[in-house]
Amino acid sequence: IGQKAFYQCTSLDALDLSHTQVTTIGQWAFRECSAITSILLPDGITSLGANAFRNCSLLTALDLSGATMTEIPNSMCEGCTALSSILLPATVTDIREKAFKDCSALKQIELPKGVATIGDNAFAGCSKLNAIRVLGDKPATLGTGTFHKHDGLKIYVPAGKAADYKAAWSEYADYIVEGIPNIKKVVTVSKVGELADSL
Repeated sequence: IGQKAFYQCTSLDALDLSHTQVTTIGQWAFRECSAITSILLPDGITSLGANAFRNCSLLTALDLSGATMTEIPNSMCEGCTALSSILLPATVTDIREKAFKDCSALKQIELPKGVATIGDNAFAGCSKLNAIRVLGDKPATLGTGTFHKHDGLKIYVPAGKAADYKAAWSEYADYIVEGIPNIKKVVTVSKVGELADSL
């Protein structure tokens, strides 16, 4: 999908690409698709461009768990104020600046083991982000203002690694908690036969 392919398509409310062979999505591809609530992507996405979903203000969820990309680009979901769920691919090593800035509905996120850098303001303005589960044993290098500090924020890190994280992420030392809690999966079923597919 090329650059600006659906830029400012303000009447587009949903898009299902899950059965396509799409592997790359260009810069600004869905930027300011202000009515879109759902985008289903196929497994095997290898790259996303900067600002790909920026200001998709009604988009509620994004599942990249089947992607093979290593970078979450600049401002990928910046301004997605309704985004409450995001699943990152296990292959990610770099989360660029402002990737999720002002995703003010986002409540939790899991950062894969291989994440080595998280850019400036990557999660700035994520005022409801109360649970950040960090799977890597080695603390990533943080930019400036990476996380939004607020009451209720907890940054969960692997057992035995809290001291390492508090030293490396000293700005957020008060929010770091040792031990990673299990994820509660919420399944919504609207018709008979869907439950098994959702688990």
